[in-house]
Amino acid sequence: MWFRKIHWLLLALILSSCATQNRLDLTQDQVEGTGVIDYVSFVGRLAVADNEHSDSGSIEWRGDFLKQHIVLLSPIGTTVAEVSHQPLQTQISLSQDQTVTAQNVEEVTQKMLGYPLPLEGMPWWILGQGWPSTPAVIVHDSEGRVSAIHQESWDITYSEWQKINDLWLPKRINLTQEGVRIRIRVDKWHILRR
Repeated sequence: MWFRKIHWLLLALILSSCATQNRLDLTQDQVEGTGVIDYVSFVGRLAVADNEHSDSGSIEWRGDFLKQHIVLLSPIGTTVAEVSHQPLQTQISLSQDQTVTAQNVEEVTQKMLGYPLPLEGMPWWILGQGWPSTPAVIVHDSEGRVSAIHQESWDITYSEWQKINDLWLPKRINLTQEGVRIRIRVDKWHILRR
């Protein structure tokens, strides 16, 4: 009987820590050092395609694991959209002075941008980690780094990694879901950690 109580207490503690996690513990298969990431920003290139059209440009991403701010730019550097995301609220501002706020991030990004952005899982996926809130299938390469993640109906693959200080971070990230293909090439990372 006491074993059952301890079992349920441990399960409750694990679930509550997953639900409130806003920092990413670095795992040894990703890095040679140790620490916890508190804040991420990167600048890179973005290409999105589906069965009907394709777009490309640049992306500027910054945030922690609960809140993100993303700027999408055209190939000539003009701002196309700004996306601010936090749990249960996503706001998109387009260059035509249109602003929309919604709860379902993938639906509103699909409607406003023409493609879904999975912003709940992406803070982890862009670093080569599974999102801790839902089950994931994670595949490692021969070097121990993540080569693929399948989670939340998205397939995320990593074709190139780069070493920044003592961290191995993805350079090329591909996300696919039902005909939508998002390719990110990271040109510059900035990581704050404890």
